[in-house]
Amino acid sequence: MKLVESIGDFLDFLRKKKKSSITVARYLSSLNEFVDFLKGDRPILKIKQKNLLEFVDYINDRDIKSNSRALYISALRSFLSYLSAFKGIKHLKYQDLKVPRKEYKIYEYVGDCDYAALIKAIPQFDELHIRNKCIIELIAECGLWLNEVIAIKKEDIDFKKHLLYIKNRDRGKRVLEVPINVVSLIEKYLLKKSQPSEVLFSTLGRRDLQFMDDNLSGNSLQQYIRHYAQDAGIKAPITPLILRHTFALKCLSRGMSLERLQIILGHKALRNTQFYKTYYRRILLAKFQDFIYLLNKAGFKGEITPLHLTRSGRIVQNIKLRSYKFACYLYLRHKREVATLDRAIFISNIKPKQANSLKLYLNQACENSKFKIVDCTISPLFSFIVIPEF
Repeated sequence: MKLVESIGDFLDFLRKKKKSSITVARYLSSLNEFVDFLKGDRPILKIKQKNLLEFVDYINDRDIKSNSRALYISALRSFLSYLSAFKGIKHLKYQDLKVPRKEYKIYEYVGDCDYAALIKAIPQFDELHIRNKCIIELIAECGLWLNEVIAIKKEDIDFKKHLLYIKNRDRGKRVLEVPINVVSLIEKYLLKKSQPSEVLFSTLGRRDLQFMDDNLSGNSLQQYIRHYAQDAGIKAPITPLILRHTFALKCLSRGMSLERLQIILGHKALRNTQFYKTYYRRILLAKFQDFIYLLNKAGFKGEITPLHLTRSGRIVQNIKLRSYKFACYLYLRHKREVATLDRAIFISNIKPKQANSLKLYLNQACENSKFKIVDCTISPLFSFIVIPEF
């Protein structure tokens, strides 16, 4: 049996195991790299263990990310494991191939101000730009993958109930709530749409940057987003994937559970959603440190004790649980903003003489930054809740 034929059987095996098309495509690309390294097809029995180790050294010496190296070697290990289990080929020991450690993944996100500027920069009088705005808002407000948005049909949207039915072969079916403003925008786009098509968001022929048949190109939309960001003066990178990450982080900031977020995002494993929680805490920590810097820059000379980050994501500053719950009760009673409590910085045990001066410094620190101050008095001491806007 030859190598290329065995690779085809292995990919068919993955498809029967209902692996995603993206996984199959990545494995195919990685195994083709191994075939090219061996300089063409050859019988598997003529492949030696030395060839495998040389390929691993070749991959590790390439100037690519460690995640890409891990993919090449993991794909080869899985293929060799398949040969050993189902084809009786035992002389190739896949256990000797060491997979490099993956880099820690850092998600970028779009701030509220940048997102508002991006939406404002999109023209609203033209069919093409209204279509692009619909796609961008669907990704940002519903957390969809770009390929899911492109595949949406008109019958997938319930305009009366504001529901979207996603049918994804790799991630299964799910039902998502669509904000009213996005539904209204889609209705406006349908009135402007000039040519009927099977999918909701179709190309406009040569008016688009890249097109093929009726299916919109993902690369084309990314170029449009880059163009809108430049017009809005946004320097931070914005892509459909970053918009999806932003949606996930905002859901956590509103107190959504990981299990619910997993269903909305279409993750098969909870560990993929768990990373957003870890990264969200890091963002809160960074925002708190920025706030302390602004407070000191405003002239505050006092000391703020080290913070404590709880499991729920709250940053609690030097306070007992009972007092914290009472402060939350007061805040909820007067402001009724439940969502912001999970990202509140709580400064407590402030003496009456220091309270007025601290409030002055807090106002100065928050004047030109994305922080919001809420007074929360607990007699005989004073407390403040400082909320970083996401």
